[in-house]
Amino acid sequence: MLSTCSIQLSQACSREVVILLCVRPVAGFPMEDWRAGLSEGVYRLRSELCREQLPPYRTVDGDEQPWQSSPAGNDAGLQRFIVARKGNLQAAKKMFVEHLAWRRSVFPIPKAGLVARLLDEEVRFRRLRRDSDGCPVLLVNFLFGEFAPDDIPQTALVLASLRFFEDAIGSLDPCGAQQMSAIVFGCPPPVAWAHVMVKFFQNNYPERLKLAIIYPVPSTFVSLVRQVMWFVDENTRSKIDMETEEHPLLERFGFRSDDLPLEIRGGYHGVGERWKPDARKLLGMAYAFLLPHGRQVAHLEDSIYRAAKNAESPSSPSAGAGLQGEDTQETDWTSLLFACCMPKSARPGLKELPSDDFLDSNDGLDSPSPHLVKPGRGANGFVSSILHVSSYSLLVFCLLWMISQRQQFYDFLFVEP
Repeated sequence: MLSTCSIQLSQACSREVVILLCVRPVAGFPMEDWRAGLSEGVYRLRSELCREQLPPYRTVDGDEQPWQSSPAGNDAGLQRFIVARKGNLQAAKKMFVEHLAWRRSVFPIPKAGLVARLLDEEVRFRRLRRDSDGCPVLLVNFLFGEFAPDDIPQTALVLASLRFFEDAIGSLDPCGAQQMSAIVFGCPPPVAWAHVMVKFFQNNYPERLKLAIIYPVPSTFVSLVRQVMWFVDENTRSKIDMETEEHPLLERFGFRSDDLPLEIRGGYHGVGERWKPDARKLLGMAYAFLLPHGRQVAHLEDSIYRAAKNAESPSSPSAGAGLQGEDTQETDWTSLLFACCMPKSARPGLKELPSDDFLDSNDGLDSPSPHLVKPGRGANGFVSSILHVSSYSLLVFCLLWMISQRQQFYDFLFVEP
């Protein structure tokens, strides 16, 4: 369908120029009423998918079933893919096909070993009661910087996170609530974990999130926290909000105070008194989101795929290597950048970084491997040298700004300077 509009432009010589614009809507529905035709869209999308030779749907346990009868392939599931792509059926089809391939590259995730321990202890991941609309509410606790200690690889944390959310989705009634809410406590999360999980969720769990509340966040820092979420897409960001105190948080979900675990009650001040978080550590973690981590993100994502391959063939010699082999913990080089304004006692055990890791400029989540630009001779070397100088200048600017705002950050992190 082509729609034509004319625009008249008055010019100094009193002539009128008529410009014809041909607007071709994306494949799917007319741009103004795609939501009204969702039922038709589901039928058309299913017809398109049935013409393809698609692989079966793989569950988190590694079982396989026809995609048509899967949670993603039923009418409600296909509708979510259409909504996520704003009525563009070809984009929804592409997203669905890639989702089936992704499930085969990531699952199975057996609930065993370290993954089972992380889930069963209910420290980082916990299901709360359903909200007033009957949707599950999940608690993800980042433990104020202790979410990923040295003895727990981030690979295991990503696998446990995926298993946790898959189990929660599996508990949904096919005829009931199809979305979940989350309380995100004790931020910030590790940077690499955050990048990988956001990518996985945006691409493979469309319209599953009803609401996510980051708690507790002082109102004066709401805009700053939103800037840190630059890598989250606009639709997901619109479902993320922040609360400072406990009472507004309870009202969001229709909870009573005793519906929350004791350790997260009390709002901004109560939580600070109970947890006494390390302000300097959290400050370094927060600033890490402003710096490139392409290498660590790509490495962590690759380790997830390797873990799935190992889980498919548990008798192979490399089985379990994704969790027990190379650790994916990223070097805390961010702390080195801001070490000059932190007491030495707050930076134990910092390691000297290889120069190649310092300016890892690839932050594209879709790239399978990072690309490092190194200074050299000639035109390319000159350009890369300029980029290095610009990067250092930006880091110096961030450092000076941090020093000027240090008092406010200490107050924000519950610790007196």
